[in-house]
Amino acid sequence: MARSRGRGRRKFCIVAKEPPMINIEDVYFLTYLGKSELAAAGTSLSRPELELLVLIDGKATVSQIQASAGHLAPGAVIEVLDKLLRAERIALQQFDIGDFFGAGAPSEWKGEMPSDSAIARGVSTLQQNGYIVRIARRPPGELKLAQGKKFQVMVVEDDQNLAENMCMVLTHAGFVARVAANREQIVAAFRQPPLPDLVLLDVTLPDADGFDVLAKVRQHPMLGKIPVIMVTGTATREAVLKGLLGGANGYITKPFEIDVLVKAVKTVLGIEAGDQKADLGSILDAAESARPGGEAVAAAPAAATPAEPEAEAEAPFVPAPGGLLAQLRQAALAKQLEQQKPDPKEQMIPRVSAAVERAYRHLKEFAGQLNLAKPAYAKEYAIVGVPKFDDLKWEEVRIDFRTRELSPTTKVFERMTLNFSLSANKKLSVTRDASADEKLEQLLLGTKIAFTTQQERNDRGAVVRTTFIIPCEVKASLQLVGNFDTGKLLLKTHNVEHFGTLEYVLSPEAITEESLNELSRFILGESRRIGPLLLQDA
Repeated sequence: MARSRGRGRRKFCIVAKEPPMINIEDVYFLTYLGKSELAAAGTSLSRPELELLVLIDGKATVSQIQASAGHLAPGAVIEVLDKLLRAERIALQQFDIGDFFGAGAPSEWKGEMPSDSAIARGVSTLQQNGYIVRIARRPPGELKLAQGKKFQVMVVEDDQNLAENMCMVLTHAGFVARVAANREQIVAAFRQPPLPDLVLLDVTLPDADGFDVLAKVRQHPMLGKIPVIMVTGTATREAVLKGLLGGANGYITKPFEIDVLVKAVKTVLGIEAGDQKADLGSILDAAESARPGGEAVAAAPAAATPAEPEAEAEAPFVPAPGGLLAQLRQAALAKQLEQQKPDPKEQMIPRVSAAVERAYRHLKEFAGQLNLAKPAYAKEYAIVGVPKFDDLKWEEVRIDFRTRELSPTTKVFERMTLNFSLSANKKLSVTRDASADEKLEQLLLGTKIAFTTQQERNDRGAVVRTTFIIPCEVKASLQLVGNFDTGKLLLKTHNVEHFGTLEYVLSPEAITEESLNELSRFILGESRRIGPLLLQDA
């Protein structure tokens, strides 16, 4: 609506704001832009926006998110979600109605509405194992540093090797680092002047809880405004939200890359990339020297560093274009930019490890419940030349995993193996004439299926037919192997020992809650769509 009040007077417009496009039964997932905000080690989003990004997992409805974000009014949640939606950081989850009303629905919900307690349980499980975030926000106040001084960073970490590496990296990035590994050392470090400008805080400590330490820091009259970044292996949505609500300025989950740590520290301290004298190449060299087998170089004390001459008033020296010095400067700049590029392999390893761990934790619970419930098995194994293995019943399901040690402080999930066996209450037999018994025998031997034989001979003693007796037992396996060189996963399944082998090459992003549920149905003999579902993101 527009209104004017005569010639020469100002015109003004009143524009009605578009109503939010959010429905409380909607389900949203993070777009690429949304995931980037949680993985860039530097963000300008508000705290409520970050908190809701943490809660959005592609499964929870808006009403569930409102219940989980109880510190925000329901209307405020709608407004923040609407802002994230318009900025394309979240998108609406589209459901397949056939799947929604089909066998995929939880059995206890079929034909009846869930109880209040079931809804409450659903709201309380807004978390995911292996949740990886790289959040860092600058505090509202400006951090001022006296001329000639360096920012003081306090590293609270009980793993000695990791703490030493972090301090080495921070020192070469231009900071002064100190370490505290337990409650007593934390108190002593805070009492040692000067106060730290930033705290990197682990959650799991020998005699203290990092969240409790964060709460005490925020309640203290002198320490309350010190920025804190949680750097921890406690990696669930619930933990990240707890840290942000407790006043943390950032949350970085382990394992993390060197440049992620440095970028997060600079973001929280308000340091621009050009303000630091150390380049990323020297930081990486420092981290390499701190590893086992490397020669650790002790940093010179701050007092021994010679003061640089003040040259602000002098005009900067510019080498002549095309000269040798200009060429060297260009080559040095190109090398520095190359060093600052993230190592693709270092980025692939956490994604591959997280996917294997996600599959292991899902299928571990599935195997435990399967051993208890022992539900009816739907599939009938039909093998060419062999009768069907029907009337199958569960015997045992076992799951195991293997990790690889990348460094003394870093282990990653490399392989997950699920073995299961089924059996029936009878033996099967099949009879073949002499002309066909050898072919069947070779098939059974080749597929490693146990059997015994009974031969029928004629009057001359020649074999005329053979009866094969096969114990009705199926031993199968499913294995997920991570390849840290290619960033891919290999899924291998074997049915009836080594018969019926299937192999899929997958991307880590293909290991989702949906594909793992379908994989569980495949093991139960109820799914035929597991291949397309896993390969859609490969």
